[in-house]
Amino acid sequence: MAKVIFMQALSRRLRNVLADRPHVASLFERALVERDDHALAEAFELLQAAPNESRLAVEAVILDWLFGEERLGPTDPLSELERSKATHH
Repeated sequence: MAKVIFMQALSRRLRNVLADRPHVASLFERALVERDDHALAEAFELLQAAPNESRLAVEAVILDWLFGEERLGPTDPLSELERSKATHH
């Protein structure tokens, strides 16, 4: 099954849950936009110093983005097809 993934959706949600940690949010955004492994590793390192609640929120966002509804854009032609397949399994 092909998955349509929008990086903008992930960046937006990470910015929302990391509103109190803008430096970490901007590192995640840069890592995603530039596909920068170093920035991604640095963002996760900084996240380790954050309260458990923040770490769990980021984890939830990433897992939902990978496996939930966020992987499909609302106007993507495959959205309805993928969602209908998901409801039949």
